[in-house]
Amino acid sequence: MHSQHIKRQPRYSIKSLTTPELFQPIRTVATQLSHRIVLAPLTRLRADKAHALGNLAVEYYQQRASAPGTLLITEAATIAAKAGGLDHFPGF
Repeated sequence: MHSQHIKRQPRYSIKSLTTPELFQPIRTVATQLSHRIVLAPLTRLRADKAHALGNLAVEYYQQRASAPGTLLITEAATIAAKAGGLDHFPGF
């Protein structure tokens, strides 16, 4: 039996790196960003024993936000003690 090869169009394409959109400015509802790189919510496990953030967390995010036009979505947090379970995890 003879098999035929069907040529399909790719579902994605690779753009040239000479003009990457990642480094182009973009306007959001609230602000103009200098680029399209965003720091997603995360935790650095820098909360105190009561799970509250302090000066160490403030310093961490100030360092990362020092470039104008940078978007940071800061500090993931738990909603209940059962949901976290880690020392120095912020929340509840």
